Amino acid sequence: MTFGSGDSGSGASTGGGGGGGTGVSGSGARGGGAAANNGTLPNGDVPIYGLMGHGADILAAAGQQASHDLGCAGMGWAVQGGSVAASGAVLSTGTKLGGATSGTSVASATARTIGVSVPSTPTPVGIPFTESFAWRSSSTLGGVLGRWLPYIGTAISAALFNHCVDQHP
Repeated sequence: MTFGSGDSGSGASTGGGGGGGTGVSGSGARGGGAAANNGTLPNGDVPIYGLMGHGADILAAAGQQASHDLGCAGMGWAVQGGSVAASGAVLSTGTKLGGATSGTSVASATARTIGVSVPSTPTPVGIPFTESFAWRSSSTLGGVLGRWLPYIGTAISAALFNHCVDQHP
């Protein structure tokens, strides 16, 4: 390393001569100093924040992406929440036999008004992977729809969320 002043630049440089190498003082050929304002710092680094950087642009893009993704999650939760709410046992049904669940859902009651009978179909009852979960048969369209609706809603919600997140804002 040589120190001295050369014709083309001042300060220390590597490789001989006055200023053709990497300038330690910032006036070498690489950075040109702050006066050149070409987006690099005197040591050759490129800032991401500040007046010369693009930090604000990066943060704005990240904020837009986060807002988009949260909107996707909200849409998915709304679909799933609606299907679960519609299939919840909130309407009273009177006395039932044995271990039958008391109450019926809005979806089941609405579908039962159609009066369509279906072959005995296995339907899930309770919360999966818990002791409350069991398979029961239902021979009415309302019973089948009311019991399968939360699972159908969850599948639709997952598909909508996945499709939405794959798109860019």
